[in-house]
Amino acid sequence: APNPARRRVVCGGGDLPEPPEPSLLPNGTVTLLLSNNKITGLRNGSFLGLPLLEKLDLRNNVISTVQPGAFLGLGELKRLDLSNNRIGCLTSETFQGLPRLLRLNISGNIFSSVQPGVFDELPALKV
Repeated sequence: APNPARRRVVCGGGDLPEPPEPSLLPNGTVTLLLSNNKITGLRNGSFLGLPLLEKLDLRNNVISTVQPGAFLGLGELKRLDLSNNRIGCLTSETFQGLPRLLRLNISGNIFSSVQPGVFDELPALKV
């Protein structure tokens, strides 16, 4: 079957309290922009059902919790921006399921603990 059209979904600058349900987004979404919302946390499987996603922008939200497995199913993701949130803790499970991630921005958070091995799940990361 031919690939569905590559889609860019922009939901920035609103009052979203959580990411949109992946099933509501078009098949073929490769870019999802969720910056400048009021997202408070990312649950396990928040983005399951977006297997083609390459760029996820979550900057300038109020994310304080990122559950283990929040990014599961994003096997094609190359860029993840979590800057300017309220994330305080990262564990080795935080970034499970991101084998192709090249760029990760976690600046402007309030880290109190970053466990050893946090980036072990990110073999492609450019540091």
